[in-house]
Amino acid sequence: MKLSPSEKHIIQLFRSRYQIELEKIDEHGGQEGKTADFEFREKNQSIFVCELKDLRKIKPSKETGWKVREHSNVFKSFSRISNTIGRISDAIYTSHKQLENYDVPKVLILLNYSHNLGVNDLEETFRGYRILEVDSDGAHIDGYAKRASEGKIKNVKMNIDLYVWVDVVTDKSVTNISEDPIADKIYCRYTTEKGRNIIRQYFQLP
Repeated sequence: MKLSPSEKHIIQLFRSRYQIELEKIDEHGGQEGKTADFEFREKNQSIFVCELKDLRKIKPSKETGWKVREHSNVFKSFSRISNTIGRISDAIYTSHKQLENYDVPKVLILLNYSHNLGVNDLEETFRGYRILEVDSDGAHIDGYAKRASEGKIKNVKMNIDLYVWVDVVTDKSVTNISEDPIADKIYCRYTTEKGRNIIRQYFQLP
């Protein structure tokens, strides 16, 4: 079964850092898009299933939705309304569809290649708000993500037991990522006790 560069990367990362051997699930037989990407088994028992989603760095251009302004022959500026919340909520929604038929705990892995994104964006999308500042007057809150959090993903986000955000540490493109992911930064966010138990038992985190 042919693996994508991202799939190879996450398999190596989980193996080297946590001794978790992810098994690729066969998506053939008319099941493309309807199954999880990976399963983790231990002692012939399914422990959890995973769906992997890439968050790739998008090169600014008119084709990718950016407004391009030429200031001179050598300098341009690119601007657009952020689509971060939409990208993450889409990943959550589609992953739920692929994971919902499994009885074992469900894990969504977000493999992030963009330095413009971070785990705080996942938290904001999930909660529906971002705390900008807390001072003597109270909390300053940005509620831009509320529409997604209480709309598209409201009834599905809690059905994913564990979210694993991975910042890929590389200066190369997604097709040339390092085979040694030792520097990658990993953040875990659980929604259920099942997810919390996975973190404690297999990711060696409190």
